[in-house]
Amino acid sequence: PGNHSDSSSPPEFRLVNGSNSCEGHVEVHVQGTWAPVCATHWDLADATVLCHQLNCGNVVAIPQGGHFGEGEGPIWPDVFHCVGTEPHLLSCPASTLGAPACAQGNMASAICSGRPHALRLRDGQSHCDGRVEIFLGDVWGRVLDDAWDLRGAQVVCRQLGCGLAERAYDAPAPGHRAFPVGLSRARCLGTETQLTQCNVSTTLLVPAGSSWDAGVVCSGSVLVRLAEGPGRCAGRVEVFHEGEWGTVCDDAWDLQDAHVVCRQLGCGRALSALGATHFG
Repeated sequence: PGNHSDSSSPPEFRLVNGSNSCEGHVEVHVQGTWAPVCATHWDLADATVLCHQLNCGNVVAIPQGGHFGEGEGPIWPDVFHCVGTEPHLLSCPASTLGAPACAQGNMASAICSGRPHALRLRDGQSHCDGRVEIFLGDVWGRVLDDAWDLRGAQVVCRQLGCGLAERAYDAPAPGHRAFPVGLSRARCLGTETQLTQCNVSTTLLVPAGSSWDAGVVCSGSVLVRLAEGPGRCAGRVEVFHEGEWGTVCDDAWDLQDAHVVCRQLGCGRALSALGATHFG
């Protein structure tokens, strides 16, 4: 039996090059980098453990050859001897046969039955802030604010690729129509990679359209807007800071600064940089 050489923390595993994070080449994170796992002794029992470990349901297939691309670089030589009931690949006995045992491009793959639960943020200023919603397979559902805090927000921001969580807040429920509840509670440690890995409850404790929702502001949010103008792309520059919108002083404000705002908002190039409370 061989041990992974990065002893500071347990190696992580992931699936890459697939259409979602529940299929693709198997990679392990060791010594500060991701390396593909050798396919020579990879079997359905190993893939079963990995699919369960990644919250991706059951294994559907372990495609051979270049199903998910050829790849390049060194291949991790560990061989996992799983029965299929283990909670984690690292729970399986493992042996290391040495690098020459794995031919270039001979990478282990897996297709799992599940898909990661998709998240989105609504009613905010960008895709990186707002009310949390989770995809239930055919409809989007609310995430209620019970036990909601910055640790849960951290997980959401990480899952969405939106940077770090700046704020967790109680957001008003969507008022335009009845809306199903996806999670009535999500209590997180903050280290999870997906919200569904937290201690969650899906019991529908409240009728749709009531209560409050989990809200998030991530560091990747576009926290700039143009107010009091004739449209979204003209007006007084305001920034969102510590929970409220505030104005920007016009000292040294010029066209170059305005170009940055227009680009950030997807509004093309700036035509003019106005000051002196032109928009009130």
